[in-house]
Amino acid sequence: MKSLIKLLWSNNNKASIILSTFGLLIGYFIILISINISLMVNNTINQDETLFSKDFLVINKKVSFLNTISMAKSEFSEKELNEIKQQPFVKSLSPFISNTFKIGAYTEATQNIPGFYTELFFQSIPSDFPNIKDKRWVWKANQQEIPIIFPGDYLKLYNFGFAKSQGLPQISAETIGKVSFNVKIEGQNEDKIFKARIIGLTDKVNSILVPKEFMVWANKKYGNPDQNPGSSMLLIETDNTSDPAIFTFLKKHNYETNKQRIKNSKTSVLLKIVFSVTLIIGLLITVLSLLLFILSLNLIIVKSKDEIAKLFQIGFYLNQVLSFYGIFLAIILIIINIAVLVMIYFGISFFSDTLSSAGFSTNSTDFFINLGFALALSFIIYMINIVSLRYQLRRIN
Repeated sequence: MKSLIKLLWSNNNKASIILSTFGLLIGYFIILISINISLMVNNTINQDETLFSKDFLVINKKVSFLNTISMAKSEFSEKELNEIKQQPFVKSLSPFISNTFKIGAYTEATQNIPGFYTELFFQSIPSDFPNIKDKRWVWKANQQEIPIIFPGDYLKLYNFGFAKSQGLPQISAETIGKVSFNVKIEGQNEDKIFKARIIGLTDKVNSILVPKEFMVWANKKYGNPDQNPGSSMLLIETDNTSDPAIFTFLKKHNYETNKQRIKNSKTSVLLKIVFSVTLIIGLLITVLSLLLFILSLNLIIVKSKDEIAKLFQIGFYLNQVLSFYGIFLAIILIIINIAVLVMIYFGISFFSDTLSSAGFSTNSTDFFINLGFALALSFIIYMINIVSLRYQLRRIN
């Protein structure tokens, strides 16, 4: 073993091995930090993706003075719906259905909590249209509880406006699903009381959503037959919410959508481009460092080919010599992995604290994800080097 160690370091340029090792470390770090930050930012921008897919937009007609004096309609006609469906950026479309009956929500007064009453409105879309994974998002005839998806902004209004003014308790997003309240619907000289439960929050639709099955049944039984049931809001699915064709179409037809949602989408696309470029740079540095590492080890073998040939002559096997170089390579990769995981930990902690101080909620990536990426990259580098070393040693043997 001492002879092999002497062969490895004597008369060789140690600086090239150290430099290539440092290059691999930097390449590892750039690749992993890019993947981690990309995952964190995507999770921050699309916090309610468990309820709605990120590629949905809500559009409506702009309200003008003509709407105020009832000379213009805010509902979409069949012709307009067909025109929107035919646009290349629209994958699917669903009109919102609004209630045509009176709705009131209330809770009974208790010893600690005063009762309250407020009038509400409901809207619905097909239950299978948005990416709603909650199994409670369903309603069947004679079901006494209505599942509701509530806008996140409405919860803030309740907590910091209504609740404070009425002496009611504030409700967190985590506990809102445990709260049940009564809903009374009235129309056609009839009324009925249901239990209602909020099963999720969304920041993408500023509307109180219920399953379409409930809305169709309630409008038929309690709705005003003289009230126009047409839809003034549409939910469209698209491949890219930042597609310029969408903005051109909306402007041309005097439609509008959530501008903040578009800004978030553009930001997400821009960040993906930045992280992709950074990832490519990291891969390039890693590949160049890997080539330098291979050349350094091959140069060691070339400079020591006479000594290695003598080792073969006195009885050393090829695999014995190769295993020594393999152990040396494994030690370097282990050191690189430990160093880069420590660097990633502190780097992500710093980035997470920076986002938190800016008012964003963040979730750190799993340690095992980073470990898996690092080990996979190490395995590829190890096998490439072993194949190259085996080839050089066979030429000497």
